[in-house]
Amino acid sequence: MFLAIVLLAWYFGRKAGWKISILLYKVSPMMCMVLCVAWSVGIAYSLRILIDYYHPGWIAKAFSFGVGLYIASPNFGLVNEATIPEREINRHRFMQYFTPTLFVLSSSILAFTG
Repeated sequence: MFLAIVLLAWYFGRKAGWKISILLYKVSPMMCMVLCVAWSVGIAYSLRILIDYYHPGWIAKAFSFGVGLYIASPNFGLVNEATIPEREINRHRFMQYFTPTLFVLSSSILAFTG
């Protein structure tokens, strides 16, 4: 059951990430950062709840963290980077690198405190 939920999260999380990233390009930089933090920490926390509930083996856990890392970058695969206007490239890279990094950090903290 754990892997089925993770696979569904993979599919729907990617779709939701793309929809959210469209919003992230339109809001203020501060709101973008707040939403990116909420997205990353929310994914990490949701994964922690699933792991605590289902107690999967280490292979399933490793796979689920990979899926979480993939989902954590909301704009991953959304657009070709060459088509991004110069004024938006910093925001694009911020979303691309900050959110997965925060996911890893949040997941690590939750693993040791949860």
